Amino acid sequence: MIGGFKFYIAICYDIRFPELFRHYALNGADGVLVHMGWVRGPLKEELLNVLARSRSHENTMYLVVANHTGKQYTGRSGLFNPYGYRELDMGVKPGYREVVLDKGVVESARRDIPVLEHSRSRWNISFK
Repeated sequence: MIGGFKFYIAICYDIRFPELFRHYALNGADGVLVHMGWVRGPLKEELLNVLARSRSHENTMYLVVANHTGKQYTGRSGLFNPYGYRELDMGVKPGYREVVLDKGVVESARRDIPVLEHSRSRWNISFK
């Protein structure tokens, strides 16, 4: 718990696995802190943005991305809200920011977009 928020942790490549983030959300996560070393390459900044937006939106939770900067990495650390909107983009240079999160945004998003209630993961169904 950080300031009344329940955060889970993920590391870089984990962002490619939506099941992990859904598991966290179904277990009460208000957000996930993701430490990354996202290496530069064709469209890698855009891919990071799409994956982070998707994980936050599809689970109606905050996603905080802390990514390396420099020649090898994309940078673009940031904050994504429970609606999948990027609220903070730190760019490509090292930096530091403090933000105040609103637990009401998580609650509103979960009322507006009840994906966790409708999730098949919650139903405990096997599709074999």
